[in-house]
Amino acid sequence: MKQNKFVAATRARRPELWGCVSLLAVIVATGAAQAEQATPVPDISVTAPPPPPGAPSAPLMDGSAEAGYRVKDETGSGSFWGSLPTQDTPYTVNVVPSQMIQNMQVYTLQDSLKYIPGVQSGNNTQNTTGTSSYVIRGFYSAGSPGAWGQSFEGLPAAGGYEFNAVEDKERVELLQGVNGFLYGVNNVGGNINMVLKRPTATPYFAINLGNNAGDNAYVHADFGGPIDIPGLSEGLFGYRLNIVGQTGDTSYPGQTIQRNLISGAFDIHPFESLLIQLNASHANFHIWGNTPYFLGSANAFGMAIPTADPATVRAFPWLQHSDETDIGGVKINWKPNDIFTVRTEWQYTDEYLSPAAVTYDSITNPITGSMTIKDYGGGNDSSLYTHAGYAYLDTKFSVLGIDNRITAGFNGFVMMTNRGGWTSVAPGTVIYPCNYYQQSSCNFIQPANGPYYKPSEGYISGKNFIRNYMIGDEIKIGDKLIILAGGNYAHTGSASYPAPSALATGTIRSPEYSSSALTPTVSVTYKVLPWISAYASYQQSLTPGTVVINSASQVYTNAGEVLPPYRGTQWEGGVKATVGANMLATLAYFRIDRANLYTQTNPNGTFTYMEGGSQINEGVEFTMSGKLREDLTLYGGFNLINPRVQNNPGSPWQNGQLAQDSSPISGKLYAEYDLPVIVGSEWLHGLTLTGGYSYTGPFHGGLPNSWANIATVGRYPGYAVGDLGFRYATKFDEHPVTLRFTVTNFTNKGYWAAAGLMGAPRTFLASAEFKW
Repeated sequence: MKQNKFVAATRARRPELWGCVSLLAVIVATGAAQAEQATPVPDISVTAPPPPPGAPSAPLMDGSAEAGYRVKDETGSGSFWGSLPTQDTPYTVNVVPSQMIQNMQVYTLQDSLKYIPGVQSGNNTQNTTGTSSYVIRGFYSAGSPGAWGQSFEGLPAAGGYEFNAVEDKERVELLQGVNGFLYGVNNVGGNINMVLKRPTATPYFAINLGNNAGDNAYVHADFGGPIDIPGLSEGLFGYRLNIVGQTGDTSYPGQTIQRNLISGAFDIHPFESLLIQLNASHANFHIWGNTPYFLGSANAFGMAIPTADPATVRAFPWLQHSDETDIGGVKINWKPNDIFTVRTEWQYTDEYLSPAAVTYDSITNPITGSMTIKDYGGGNDSSLYTHAGYAYLDTKFSVLGIDNRITAGFNGFVMMTNRGGWTSVAPGTVIYPCNYYQQSSCNFIQPANGPYYKPSEGYISGKNFIRNYMIGDEIKIGDKLIILAGGNYAHTGSASYPAPSALATGTIRSPEYSSSALTPTVSVTYKVLPWISAYASYQQSLTPGTVVINSASQVYTNAGEVLPPYRGTQWEGGVKATVGANMLATLAYFRIDRANLYTQTNPNGTFTYMEGGSQINEGVEFTMSGKLREDLTLYGGFNLINPRVQNNPGSPWQNGQLAQDSSPISGKLYAEYDLPVIVGSEWLHGLTLTGGYSYTGPFHGGLPNSWANIATVGRYPGYAVGDLGFRYATKFDEHPVTLRFTVTNFTNKGYWAAAGLMGAPRTFLASAEFKW
């Protein structure tokens, strides 16, 4: 069992934040002194920023702020295809590169996706249970293992968790829509892929100090470069090291976080045709003071549910959660000749999750806000042990002037779940004289009888696996037409195991689930002009089936039957264009038709569990990333979607209803404006204004559970949230220095980020980065 994580930890502030403030004062004073030495009353004129030396031939770094965060090659469409040019990829792929993550000053995966349209927060987030989930293109990403919609280095991830940090990620990629061919059993709405930072070609050293959660301090060190060993050729070894430490209070009163990360990447290039890449990391995240979770009224009142003043929202400091993750892996790319390439990768993940008692608020009167505090959520700690990997062979050849790249191989993962040796015990219902909308007046005190943690029985409680056998062909006809076609034979399975003590008392082990399905794909991209492409694609999704098992209340006519993964289909078509200075704009139409599993009631009173019905999400998406002008960066877009339950034979009263947790409209925009050079105030050159705007329309908190309450589903109102800030790049003692300041939710608006979850209040973020 890992070290007990339930002892109190020091909450002492770190001095780095005050160092950042002092540094800001020094640099501003220096700039002011320079300005005083200029002409007292100069003629003010505005000119374009001076180009850097060698600008005509200096390429922009992919994904950099200078490139408007545009990434021209990405792996978001799956490791199977390798790195495809973004403009030629027949899918909607949004990429958040590392410089954008750093300039937004975010440290969670959830916040790094905040400006991608069509992505909503799920109903569990880091502040309540330590995990995050998402609604992508109207489909909720939580579900059975393998269907969480997350991958790491192109491999299925261990679960719906965040690996605790994004500081060591080169980019976060979101493939929106169905991806069964690429990942097998996976989330219907899309897949989030995290890519590690790799060694740099030249020495790189950066230290970033600041505050990114409200009232805390953090330090992030990022080092990289070649390792030159006397007697060995240059470029043989390279390294990248990221180290993060953070502690302090957040913008929620009563909440404290502490997290650490050490992540290393190591490259070995023994000869030109062979690259070996190693990685290893250890990360931990601990939160004291989970925020309350709204419960009870989402399906009880046919009304728009009010919101609380965010300044009054409180956390429960006696509740805590921790997540500790160790990752290690190796990747090999071998190109013995111009025809064949061998690509293989293996990653091992060990993720430990502490037991977490979660506090729910049951609103007894949504008009007045009267409520009952309920401490629920007692459960075991657990560890997830995951092996994931792939092995592909690429074969390139030409036939009659048609270029082909056939890829064949395998990917998959196996995950074992180990129930740990601790259990959180919640005290049950505790009633406070309280009003939900004015939580600052609530007398939140820790119950005398909990929550507390006690030893429990540890055992292997489950196993899940996915194996995908794949073959596909990338066909290029001339320089205009690209066709991707292939098939994936996916085999998925799971098993759950009762505790040894339960087996000793006669508990029968549940039958194991194992089934297979074939998913095809075909897509076409046509380059109308070098800067504009049109595409159309077809894919299928796979969602895990189950073994039909009788319950105490229902006896199934098909008990014991193994239901295969049920399918969904997606048609997508769109146009991608490079416009402005360096902006990629994508306009796409999509239609996703997903089948469901349901219980059919038979005339004789028996039941049959079967596949059928459908939910159809149809919509239009517009995304953009890059520089519209040399001084203006835009990132974001809009999503218009009609997510409807079309046919649910088991619950016909849900037919035609808006899908749960899915907003029909969202619009998001992040912008940066580089101030021009003003004669007499040249020291201001390097100042960039930043800001973001995010709108999410109204959404339903649930689906009706009978004909009687079709009109009583709780409606959560839409919301708009804005961020403002600046970035100032200068030099201190001839070394680059970047200062950042951001205010998120600057109007301190109260809103429901998801069903049952209040959005974060106004938060101040500040940092100072030093490079040499």
